[in-house]
Amino acid sequence: MFLDIQMPDDDGFSVINAIEPEIRPKIIFTTAYDSYAIQAFDAEAVDYLLKPFDEERFARALKRAKSEILAEMAQHGGSEEADHMTNASPPLERFVVKSEGRILFFTTDEIDWIEAASNYVKLYSAGKGYLVRQTMNEMEKKLNPGQFLRIHRSIIVNIKKIRGVQPCNSGEFIVTLTSGKELPSSRGYRDNLGALLKSAL
Repeated sequence: MFLDIQMPDDDGFSVINAIEPEIRPKIIFTTAYDSYAIQAFDAEAVDYLLKPFDEERFARALKRAKSEILAEMAQHGGSEEADHMTNASPPLERFVVKSEGRILFFTTDEIDWIEAASNYVKLYSAGKGYLVRQTMNEMEKKLNPGQFLRIHRSIIVNIKKIRGVQPCNSGEFIVTLTSGKELPSSRGYRDNLGALLKSAL
């Protein structure tokens, strides 16, 4: 569903709230107002198109909605074709966060690592953390696996930001970022890190 924020008799959020969650369609907001972006993503909107937008931007939003629908189909026993299309969906390209009354946009290259924070995740960029309402599993599915690597139940790291890896006696690793920050890699995700180390040899 393509939905505007401000309408003559109601607003887009009221429309969403009037639909039962189990039958609620994927929502793409199309609006001239940028001040509702955080509220839109809190409402689990697929995308937020700021008017005026071009055909390319519209196509990316539509493709993202289709990929989310196919991902849900796959989780509920969908076809192999749906699985293939889901895996081919474009990864997340930017993050939208609210901080100190401002809406900030970060590219994936600007993120150093991501940390679990209950039902949120915290994105770290240049030593500062920003909360986003996503679970770690939800976030991991949206990221480019060629750029982001899960090294711990609570940590996803940007591969481009890794300076070095140090093994520990327990079979775990300490991952050091270019900023000097050290992050633990648990044994449960050792294979992920091992694949990265193998590719560097």
